[in-house]
Amino acid sequence: MTRHPAGLYVLFFTEMWERFGFYTMTAIFTLYMKAPAAEHGLGMDTARSGFFYAIFMGLVYFTPLLGGLAADLLLGERVAISIGALFLGAGYFLLAVPPEHGMLFFYLALAGIVIGNGLFKPNISTMVGKLYPEDSPLRDAGFNIFYTGINLGAVAAPLAASFLRTRWRWQAAFGAAGVGMLLSLVVFTVFRRHYAAALAPREAGAGGPSAAGDDAVGFGGRVAALAILYLVSTMFWALFFQNGFALTLWAKDCTARPGWLTEEMFQAVNPTCIVILSSVAAWFWRRMGEREPATPDKILLGLFAAIATASIMIAASFMGGDGCVAGGKGVLVSLGWLVATYVMVSLAEILVSPMGLSYCTKVAPRQLGGLVMGGWFASLAAGGYLSGFMGSHLWESVAHSTYFGILTAGVAAVAVLLLVVRNILKRAAR
Repeated sequence: MTRHPAGLYVLFFTEMWERFGFYTMTAIFTLYMKAPAAEHGLGMDTARSGFFYAIFMGLVYFTPLLGGLAADLLLGERVAISIGALFLGAGYFLLAVPPEHGMLFFYLALAGIVIGNGLFKPNISTMVGKLYPEDSPLRDAGFNIFYTGINLGAVAAPLAASFLRTRWRWQAAFGAAGVGMLLSLVVFTVFRRHYAAALAPREAGAGGPSAAGDDAVGFGGRVAALAILYLVSTMFWALFFQNGFALTLWAKDCTARPGWLTEEMFQAVNPTCIVILSSVAAWFWRRMGEREPATPDKILLGLFAAIATASIMIAASFMGGDGCVAGGKGVLVSLGWLVATYVMVSLAEILVSPMGLSYCTKVAPRQLGGLVMGGWFASLAAGGYLSGFMGSHLWESVAHSTYFGILTAGVAAVAVLLLVVRNILKRAAR
């Protein structure tokens, strides 16, 4: 194989529209929960909204563990993705029901999104991996391209959410998320032939690492390597998912910004950077040829970038952010700090996330690709829950510099762990 299969681009646009829906919802999720009833929100305080954010982010990324297993044992990836898309669309449309009709619709909406993401998310990533032969040098670059699709949807999402909710309330933005999800399902269904043809020989033959590879490395060795990766991933995502809570509240309460620049619009910086960096990374890895770093080494570089990310926020806190208060009546700092944070975390993400997805498809034992990919997303669940847990318990009770210092220490700890054991991860991927 000398170039990427056509099926990659079908999955690219499927994921692009799905992520548009998801990030449109999450861009305003915390703001919607905290907005008073007079502004058609749910009127929650910081502690309660943080609790819901933690539970939602934990569950939405834990259920892929079950969704991957369901695809492995019963449904297959294509059916699981289609059912998941329907649940996701229903969840977004239920969120569009005004809160005055009761909280039942809110709970049902979150349940639909949690179930839908569990079926959709791990299995589309597994399908990307199956498009490539086991030893293909294009796999890492293919996941970089796929990741561009994720972030094209994420670029438009906060901008659309801001435009719609400021003109036609929150419910219009949630409805747009539902429409995006339906478009995702249409692309996946109509252009099925492009990925089905490529997947058929892979599924009939090597649907994951070969039996010889499994025997040579050992099942236990693969499990150990994946466990280390999942732990590293958890701490990285605990930092990253501050974008939906701590960084959104920082944009709202601590940042000097023009009136037209809403707090959720800052979240467009990250996916914009990812779109640019994904293309550069795919070209760069291919250009390096045999000198290309191993996947664990790329992830380690991403952790160093994550440490720099949190360090920027520590510096911003010392420059005035520690003095800001809810409502924006305290010290306001330059928006440049937040933009720099999003740029740096984007660099970290492009080195950690698509490489983690690629690594899972390399190491997954035969017939367990969906379960292994679900485990990757379960690590996102743990990180997402941890981000919300920290926000609800610490954001208003410790200095912001201390808050980001805790995150820095956590990421530094797993970076040291990965530095020590990265050769183990390299051997497991051979």
